[in-house]
Amino acid sequence: MDWLKTILNKFEGLRIRTKILMFYFILVLLSVGISISLYINMTNRYIENTIYELSISKINTNNKSIELLIEDINNFSKELISDIAIQRNLEIDNKSSASHHEIEKILAASIIFDEKISSVYVFDNEGNSYSSEKQTYKDIVLEDIKKISWYQEALEKKGGYILNLNGGGLINEDRTNYFTFIRVINNNKNHQPIGLMMINIKESTVLNVLNLGENEQVLIKIENDAYSTMEDEQSIAYIHDKDYMNRLNHEQIFYEEITIARTTYSMTGFFNKKYGWKILKMVPNEGRSSMVNSFNGVIISIIFINGVLIIYGSFFIARYITNPIVKLTSLMHDVEEGKFESINVSEHHDEIGSLKAGYNYMIVTIKALIDKVIKEQQTIKKAELRVVMEQIKPHFMYNTLDSISSLIMLNRTDEAYNSLVALSKFYRSSLSDGKLVITISKELDIIKNYLFIQNIRYNHLFEVEIDVDENIMDFKIPKLILQPLIENSLYHGIRPMGMEGLIKIIGKQEGDSITLIVEDNGCGMNNAQLEHIRQMVVYIKNQQSEQGEDMKKISVGIPATIRRIHHMFGAESRFIIDSTNRGTIITIILPLEVQND
Repeated sequence: MDWLKTILNKFEGLRIRTKILMFYFILVLLSVGISISLYINMTNRYIENTIYELSISKINTNNKSIELLIEDINNFSKELISDIAIQRNLEIDNKSSASHHEIEKILAASIIFDEKISSVYVFDNEGNSYSSEKQTYKDIVLEDIKKISWYQEALEKKGGYILNLNGGGLINEDRTNYFTFIRVINNNKNHQPIGLMMINIKESTVLNVLNLGENEQVLIKIENDAYSTMEDEQSIAYIHDKDYMNRLNHEQIFYEEITIARTTYSMTGFFNKKYGWKILKMVPNEGRSSMVNSFNGVIISIIFINGVLIIYGSFFIARYITNPIVKLTSLMHDVEEGKFESINVSEHHDEIGSLKAGYNYMIVTIKALIDKVIKEQQTIKKAELRVVMEQIKPHFMYNTLDSISSLIMLNRTDEAYNSLVALSKFYRSSLSDGKLVITISKELDIIKNYLFIQNIRYNHLFEVEIDVDENIMDFKIPKLILQPLIENSLYHGIRPMGMEGLIKIIGKQEGDSITLIVEDNGCGMNNAQLEHIRQMVVYIKNQQSEQGEDMKKISVGIPATIRRIHHMFGAESRFIIDSTNRGTIITIILPLEVQND
C-alpha cells in the first residue's frame, strides 16, 4: 500500500483550491458513474419489460386474428354444407350434369366475393368432385384423399373440422403454402356422411390477417405439419435446433431473447389448446435500439447539464472560499523572511475573519516572545561569556603579572615587554567591542596571545602548531569557544605530564561544514572522565538544564562552549571528544549555512 500512501501524501501537499476542485471532480465522476449505471439498469429493465409485454400482447393478437380467420372459414363452411341444394344433390346416387353444375355454381358464387378463400372442393361418397377455385391446381380425386393420413381423422370428427398444411401434400404445385380446412359433410336429416369439403386459404391471406411487420418472422405448427413464412434458413435451423416447439408442450406462452449472427431477436411462443396449433414468432429488436438511443439522449443531456452546473459551482465555491485564504497565505510568507507584521485583508465575519484576527494576535504575541527570547539568549550568552572571562581573568591576570615581574627581576626585559604587549592584545581582542560573535581569524589572534603568555610563564613547556585554511578565516563563530579547550589541554593535559608537549589547532572546510580541531599529546583522560563529558554533550543538546553532580565537577568552560555552539548552529553542529592515556582530540563541526551575528 506504499503507492496509496504516496498518493495521499501528494494530495495533502496540494493547495486547498486544488483539493476542492479535485473533490468535486471525483464527486462528479462518481455521481455520473452511479447515475449512468442506475439508468442503464433501469432502462434495460424497462425496455425488457416493455418488449416482453409488447411481444406477448402481439402474439396474443396474432392468435386471436387466426382464431377469427378460422371461425370465419368455419361459418363459411357451415353455410355451404347447410345449403339445401348442396344437401339435395349430394344425396342423389346417380347425379346428372345439372346437379353437378348446380353445386359448382353455388361454390363459385360463395367464394367470388370472399377474398380469404382461395378454393373450395366438395367430394361425394361416390367419388365425384365439385370445385371452385381462384387458382388452378392439379386434379384432386377422392381416391387420393383416402390415402392421406388425415382422411380417417376427418371421418372420426363426424362433422368437426381439421386443419393442415397444403391438404397434406395434395396441393402446392406453385410452391405457395396454403392452410387447408377439412370437414365431413353430414346429412341434415340423419346426420350420415354424404361428402367431404376442403377449403384452402392462401399464405398471403394468413400474413395479412397476422399484420406482420417487414422483418417479423412466424412459424406455425399444425399437428404434424409445419407452416413457415421465414425465409432465413439460418433462423429456421436455429429454431429447430433449439426445439422451441417442444417447449410449447409444457408452456402455453413464453418469451426469450436470442442472438443469431450478432442480431438480437425477440422469440415468442404460443400454444392454442382450442385448435391445437403452435405459433413461434421471431422479431429483430430494432425498436429496442431506437428506444435505448432515445432514452440515452435524454439522460446524457441531463447528466451533462448537471455535470456542467456542478463543475461551475465547484469553481465558484473554490474561488469564494480560497481567495481570502490565498491572500492570507501570500501575506503570511513575510514570516519566512523574518518579518512579523500584522496582515490586513477584507474583513469577513466568518472563519476567514476569525483566522485573520487569530493570526494577527499570534504575530503580535510571537514577536513579543521572540524579542523576549532574543534578549534572554543575549543575556545568557553574555553571562556565559562573562563566566568564561571571569574564569580567565583572576588567576590568569595574577599569574601573568607575576611572571612579568619575575622576568623583570631576572633582567629579561624584552620577554617581559613582549608578555605585557601580548596581555594587552589578549584583553583587547577578547573584548571585541562587546561582540558575542567573531571571525575565526580574530579567535586565532586571541589564542596566539594567550599561548604566547602561557609559554613564557611555563618556560616554553609546549609547542604550538596552527594549521587553519585561509578560506575559512572569515567564518563567524561564538567568541572564545576555542580558548577554553586550549586551556584544558594546557592545564589538564600537558602540565600534569611534566614534560614538553604539543598543542595543535587545525581548521578546514569539508563539504558543507567547517571542522575545528584542538589536539594535544598530554596525559589524556580516563574512561570515566571521557564518559562524563560525552554525557554532558547529550544533556546540553537535549536542552536539559539540570545536571548531575558529576557534570558539575567538569570545567565551566567546556559546557559553556558546547551550549554556545548548540545555540548558534543548532542540531547540525557536533562536539566530538576522543582521548586515550596519551593525548586528547576535540573536534567541532559547524554547518556553513548558519552565519548569525
